[in-house]
Amino acid sequence: MTEAVFPDWSPYLDLGAAARAYLRDPDVALDCLGRALKGAGVLGFTLERFVNEYDGVWQEVAVPWKKPASRMGCGTTRCGSARR
Repeated sequence: MTEAVFPDWSPYLDLGAAARAYLRDPDVALDCLGRALKGAGVLGFTLERFVNEYDGVWQEVAVPWKKPASRMGCGTTRCGSARR
């Protein structure tokens, strides 16, 4: 069995660009990630891809995320000098 060689994703700082350079089906993966993250900020990422003759392609994306800011923070009229 020959070893599969994939493009290097590490020069990319953006998850979307790295996924498009590295993953087999990047749009599917990014759509799934977008639904899972629900607007949370991505703090970093790592991508991994394995191919074998029995299971086909196995791809992983690991993403530490930051919870989105609350919509009721001090930038709204509900905080501090709210109108009465």
